[in-house]
Amino acid sequence: MKIKFKFYLIWYYIFFIVACNNNNDIKQERFEVHKLMLNGCYKEALLKANDLINKFPKNDDFYSLRGRIYYKLNEFEKSRGDFEHAIT
Repeated sequence: MKIKFKFYLIWYYIFFIVACNNNNDIKQERFEVHKLMLNGCYKEALLKANDLINKFPKNDDFYSLRGRIYYKLNEFEKSRGDFEHAIT
């Protein structure tokens, strides 16, 4: 499972780089989620990531972001589901 999960993490970073959007509001909201994650506030980051997904359900980058948050919260099945959604 570790190898498979590393595969998903690699795809996360690829999507993060590719999915850079020119919309400053989206960038700012994404930055807020990353800032919360860096400070260890994963539950708050999850709430903001869910808001982003509700606003922009077709943006796969946000599913990857939420998958990373779930991973940090040790919710591996949810994390895997979001990574799979992001790459399909």
